[in-house]
Amino acid sequence: MKCTLVLSDIGHFNDAIKPLIGVDKGAYLLASKGIHMQYAIGDFDSVSQEEMKQIEQYSDSIIYLPNEKDETDTLAAIRYLKKLGYKEFKIIGAIYNRIDHSYANLLLMMDNEIDVTLYNVSSIITASSKTISISNEYRYVSIFALVDSNLSLSGFKYDLDHYDLDVGDSIGISNEVIQSQAIIHIHCGKVLIMQVNE
Repeated sequence: MKCTLVLSDIGHFNDAIKPLIGVDKGAYLLASKGIHMQYAIGDFDSVSQEEMKQIEQYSDSIIYLPNEKDETDTLAAIRYLKKLGYKEFKIIGAIYNRIDHSYANLLLMMDNEIDVTLYNVSSIITASSKTISISNEYRYVSIFALVDSNLSLSGFKYDLDHYDLDVGDSIGISNEVIQSQAIIHIHCGKVLIMQVNE
C-alpha cells in the first residue's frame, strides 16, 4: 500500500498519492488549506490550540505521540503505518533547514522493507537497488552509494560502465541527463539518487 506524508512545505503536492497523512506541523498545513487527511500523527508541540482544532476538523484519526521519545515524529509515523501494511511512502517537506531532522529522514532510505521518496521544493530523493529510468526534469542528478555498489549510467553527461561505487565515493555528484530519459543500471548494491534544481 502507498501513502503520502506531509511534514512541511507542500510544493510537490501534485505528486501526492492518497491517503494523506499529516505529520505534526504538516497536519496543520493540510488543514489550513482545507485538505482532508486520513491520519494526523505527531506530538503536535509545534501547533497552537487553535491550529489543533483545525487538524481535528480535517482528519479522520489523530495519533498522539509523547513529547519525549527516542525517535522523530516521522519515524514514529512510518513505523505505525508499516504495521497497517503501508510499504511505499512519499514524504513531502522532508529536507529543510533542520539538518539533523533532514539527515534522520535520509536514514529512512536504509530500510529495505519500504520504498521512500523524499520531496522538497527543489529536489526529489529516492533510493534504489534495481535499474531505473529518470527524466531530464531536474538540472542535476547525484548518485551516492548506500552500500558498496556496482552501476552503469547511460543518457547522462558523464556515463559509467560497471563502475564500483563505494560508500563515500563522490564521483556521482552533479551529473546531468542529456536525453529525454537516462538509465541507472544498478548491477548490485543500493544507491541514493538525488534530482535537484538550483
